[in-house]
Amino acid sequence: MVSPKKIEPKVRNRSEFSYKTDAQTPLATVFAYLNGKFSKTFTQREGKQRAIDALLAFWRPYALRANKSASEEVREAAIASVETLFRQLQRICVDFDVDSPYSSNEPMDFSDLLAALTTRTEQMTFPPEPGSQAQTPSHPSQTRNESPPSEVIFVNDEELLGDLL
Repeated sequence: MVSPKKIEPKVRNRSEFSYKTDAQTPLATVFAYLNGKFSKTFTQREGKQRAIDALLAFWRPYALRANKSASEEVREAAIASVETLFRQLQRICVDFDVDSPYSSNEPMDFSDLLAALTTRTEQMTFPPEPGSQAQTPSHPSQTRNESPPSEVIFVNDEELLGDLL
């Protein structure tokens, strides 16, 4: 008879962060909100997760850089942080009816984009549309007797926008 293997409990290393604040402070109000004291919008567990998400969005790239993590990992964390913080900024603007500091009432200047697109399209050759009059060939090897290809040419954003991305 084989004796059963002894199951050893897994040991977890844990890191702790604890903070206590005086009552009636802005931070105490936020803690009470996250703990579900003002409404049952979310549970205490969900409130803790929201606090953790906020800490990660705000500080994770800095912590990774200070920990000398790989530069690509730090960059990816920074991108994720910017996206998360931007979504939260948009949510706050909508929820509290405030203007975003990133939305401009002035028309956007698309002249650089338009110039780049114009340059790119001038460099490309497009077949004439079916049913249109035959024109001077845009490619030296194409003659007037050849029928233009009927396929559609798709260009990816990187080819089209180049350095603007």
